[in-house]
Amino acid sequence: MSSIFRKSSLFLTLVVCSFHIQAQEVITAFAVEYKVEGSNAAVNKEDGDFMSYSFTGASMSMILINKMVDLKMVYNDAEGVGLLLNSMQMGSVKVAVKLTAQDLEYEKEQLRIEPISGTKRIAGYLCQGAIIHAKDKSIEVWYSTKLKPHDFYFEGYYFSELEGFPLLIIETNKAGILTSKATKVVVKNLPDNLFDTTIPEGYKLTTFEVMNGGGKK
Repeated sequence: MSSIFRKSSLFLTLVVCSFHIQAQEVITAFAVEYKVEGSNAAVNKEDGDFMSYSFTGASMSMILINKMVDLKMVYNDAEGVGLLLNSMQMGSVKVAVKLTAQDLEYEKEQLRIEPISGTKRIAGYLCQGAIIHAKDKSIEVWYSTKLKPHDFYFEGYYFSELEGFPLLIIETNKAGILTSKATKVVVKNLPDNLFDTTIPEGYKLTTFEVMNGGGKK
C-alpha cells in the first residue's frame, strides 16, 4: 500500500512539475522582425517593407520602415505614456507625437475566428493557424503559443483572442493582399532604446492632426 502511495505521489509530483515547466515556457518579452510582401494601400504597407514588434513587461514597440517613412511607435501601459516618431525618407522631416492611453483607444468590431488545421514552422517556432473574419477584411494568421505579450495596442486587438503571437499575417481586403512573415525572433537582451519614450534629438514635437496634414504647424 505504501509503495502504491509513493508511486502515486511521484506521479503527481511529475505532473505538477511538468505543468509548471510548460507554464514557464510562454515568453512575454520578445521582438519579431517581419518581411512584408504584396501591396495594400489601406494599411500603407507594400512589398519590401520592414516591420517589427517588440514587447517587454508592460511596454511595446512597433517599427515600420519603407521607401517613404521610418515610423516608430512606443507605448508603456503601466505609465500610460507613449511616443510616435515619424522620419520621412525622402527629406529631412522628423516629427514626434506624444501618446496617451486615450490615443490608443480603438473602436473594436465583432470578430469571428476560424481555426485552420495543420501547423507551420516559422522562424523556428511551430505555429497554429486561424482566419480572423472582420467587417471589411479577413486575416489569415499563423501564431506561436510560445509567445504571448502583455497586451495588444491599436489594431493589434485583432490578435488578442489568439492563444499566442502571429508570426505570419496574410491580410486580404479590397485594397489588396499583404503578407507579413517573421524572419527573426529575439527573446534575449532586447535593447532599452526600443522602449524609450523620450523625444530624440532632431525631432520636432507636433500633433496627429499636423502629422496627417490637417492642422497648423
